[in-house]
Amino acid sequence: MHPLLIAALVVFGAACLMYINVKSIAATIYIKTVRVHEEIDSDLPESPYSVYPAKTQAGKTGFTILKNGRYMTIGGSNQYTVYHMLEDAVIAMNKYEKLDRVRVTKLD
Repeated sequence: MHPLLIAALVVFGAACLMYINVKSIAATIYIKTVRVHEEIDSDLPESPYSVYPAKTQAGKTGFTILKNGRYMTIGGSNQYTVYHMLEDAVIAMNKYEKLDRVRVTKLD
């Protein structure tokens, strides 16, 4: 075999092994990070918040946030925020949960 071809194969093999090792290290770090995050969350109390389907004044459907089964109203009025997408409502709910130091709800 040509020496240049052998050298190229060795370099390619080393690059493949390095790629696999880096992926393995990244996966290990991710798993440890998630596990630590879940352990921290397990010490927190359950969230009193939930997302509930709602309608806007215009009649469009969306989602609103409930706390202990009651609508979270704006400034003491009887109005509440309606989010058009479930993800937006969950993001807003997560902010309230973090402020109240309760377990954060996750979408799977």
